[in-house]
Amino acid sequence: MWINMAITWSPNMPPIALMAWLTKEWRLFALVNGIVCIPGILFCLVFISESPRWLIHKGKIGAATDIMKNEFCRGKIGEEVESIVIRECELSHRADAKKRKYSIHHLFYSRKLATITIVLAFS
Repeated sequence: MWINMAITWSPNMPPIALMAWLTKEWRLFALVNGIVCIPGILFCLVFISESPRWLIHKGKIGAATDIMKNEFCRGKIGEEVESIVIRECELSHRADAKKRKYSIHHLFYSRKLATITIVLAFS
């Protein structure tokens, strides 16, 4: 059900309500809804590639280079891909080195943050 509602929440409400009304019980509704979601999941697995920036951040530079070459070849800009990936990798490592580590107690450092945290926790 979540994939039906996650992508386009508002337009999917009437078909989901109709499907729930036609199936009459939640187990059949969940089964039918799962079957309806299969084409969307397959489409995402086949046609949508991972973000090159995320791959670089995780150290998978070869996969990021391949994805960028495939994307850039469509626009006929395949020569500079290696330098772009290496530069992006260096920028990512520099940004990671500068990051400060935060934990749960940082949510209570100031009165304003503590108030927001408590309100959101109990709402």
